Amino acid sequence: MTPALILSFVAEAFFTALIEHVAGDVYEKLKGDPARSAFKQALGSAIQRYSTGPRLVLAAPLLKEKGFLTQADVASELTHIFRFDREPNAKLIGEKWKQAIESPPQWNLFTGEAERFISYLENELRNTEVFRPVFEAKDINQVAVNTVAATGYLANIDSQLGDLIKLMQSSFGDINSYFLNATFSIRDQIRDYTSYIEEKTQGFVGRQFVFDAIDQFINKNSRGYVLVRSDPGIGKTALAAQIVKKRGYIHHFNIRPEGVNKASDFLKNVCAQLIAVYDLQ
Repeated sequence: MTPALILSFVAEAFFTALIEHVAGDVYEKLKGDPARSAFKQALGSAIQRYSTGPRLVLAAPLLKEKGFLTQADVASELTHIFRFDREPNAKLIGEKWKQAIESPPQWNLFTGEAERFISYLENELRNTEVFRPVFEAKDINQVAVNTVAATGYLANIDSQLGDLIKLMQSSFGDINSYFLNATFSIRDQIRDYTSYIEEKTQGFVGRQFVFDAIDQFINKNSRGYVLVRSDPGIGKTALAAQIVKKRGYIHHFNIRPEGVNKASDFLKNVCAQLIAVYDLQ
């Protein structure tokens, strides 16, 4: 099932719950394509914002076919974003979220995760032309329908969420499971490269001869370094990101524009990853 269909299922559950609390003329507005498209756009963006670092693992149920976001009680709670009578029940949503994960970390009650996601969703909804007037007036009756459905943006979101799902299902997702189960003091030292790796590996193809050369070196040597040299822009970073994605290796990237170029950055990040993956003291 494509991400676009998953977003459609969640939108259908949400609006089905919402129409029970609106007048007939507003119901007609909400049935239209601009409102549905704007909601799916905001939902997709909120999922992307949430799915970073170890949360990449926790985010999997958000993109699951007929997942917990489509459950009637969860959808009903999310409608309070537009009803302005109270906050959505993050504890209830968190409990449903935790039940949707096969091996959830025991330290996480998921109420905080639900609060974070709800905040992202609310902010993304506020940023759409359709729902911005609703938040400004705190009145669902102000929903704007004289806008063009963002079909192009939705297609882009669908593609990006597709890449995100592949990242969740890759070995990079596996290594993030180890990070997730580490103590907070260790997790706090692990640098998040989720978006960076997702960006650098988009459309990556070929170069199998490089992977073969690396494997040959590993098989013949118990330790050492593999140096990859080329002119700028050839794709060294993309290659390294693809290796991390496919192999789930412990990793660190120097990113000079972000000030990540010190030996101390490397040591903190890599040592924390080693402790998390190999359960060291």
